[in-house]
Amino acid sequence: MLTIALFTVLFLPFFLVVGYLLRTRGLVFLEHTFPDQPRLASAINFLLNIGFYLICTALLLWNIAYPSFEIAPVEVVRFVALRLAGSITLVAFLHGFNVMVLILFFPRSAPSATTPKAEASRRLGSKRRPG
Repeated sequence: MLTIALFTVLFLPFFLVVGYLLRTRGLVFLEHTFPDQPRLASAINFLLNIGFYLICTALLLWNIAYPSFEIAPVEVVRFVALRLAGSITLVAFLHGFNVMVLILFFPRSAPSATTPKAEASRRLGSKRRPG
């Protein structure tokens, strides 16, 4: 029972903090990747967050449902550390895979001439003096 409690207490902050960071910072990355399509960036961010929370919830439930057995208190830390390491490694691998897919299959395109950023750039470029 101690292993379940310890795993839950240590995994929940990871789950919540990383989820928050992915939600906020991930949107910045996606807006950079899809500069002309902010709605698409927002939708992908939402779907990736759903996936993250589903995977983390499944890992939490899988780890607390694992049959517990009596082990020495010293071994509890080792047991929980191994389970945390496995869970965090899996989440990190899947995150890296998602980022790699976005970079490889959706290379950032230059803003089109109709976007506000492109228009501002064009105006600033025309005001600069050569040399």
